[in-house]
Amino acid sequence: MIDCQYKQLTSNIQARYILSIDLNNKSNKVATFIMMNPSKADYNTSDLTVNKVIKFAFIKGKGSIGLINIVNLFPFYETQSSSLQAVINHVRNTPNINFKDIISLNNKIIKHSLQSSNYIVLAWGNPSDNINKKLHFDQCNYIKSYIRALKNNKTYVIKTHYKKILTNERYPRHPSRPSLQGFKKCWINEAGEIII
Repeated sequence: MIDCQYKQLTSNIQARYILSIDLNNKSNKVATFIMMNPSKADYNTSDLTVNKVIKFAFIKGKGSIGLINIVNLFPFYETQSSSLQAVINHVRNTPNINFKDIISLNNKIIKHSLQSSNYIVLAWGNPSDNINKKLHFDQCNYIKSYIRALKNNKTYVIKTHYKKILTNERYPRHPSRPSLQGFKKCWINEAGEIII
């Protein structure tokens, strides 16, 4: 691990903006994975999803990826996605913390990572049932619109053991649960849809 930008927001809530991992090979190419929100991984500790992404990028990337950046739609640490909205609500209701500023900084860091990436991997999965749908929709669309503006022809989703590449709701699959089989090239159309 070579970088982990995070901030303690309250006594029990942290935001992690980016996690960078060197795969220790000869490649200087960068892959940015965009997921939903961080679970546990930081400078000192990894977690199951990060370990899975590292192994996947190392093996399926076949030596073409030298550095992984992991960013998230929402930077707040929460292992259970069903509890993410509660964390967001807590941050929004905490005096002296500006939720919009946190999301703005998160988006700035995502954009910077994407600008320097050779590969962009969409991997945020379905939103949890209780998350604010407008907030989630707006954040997804903001990121997809930026990716589209980059005109990067190396945008991917993760191919898994499921027959459908995307979820039934047309979101890119999150790497935590399924068997990861490879990268599948995609693009984003004018309507913001992920096209395989």
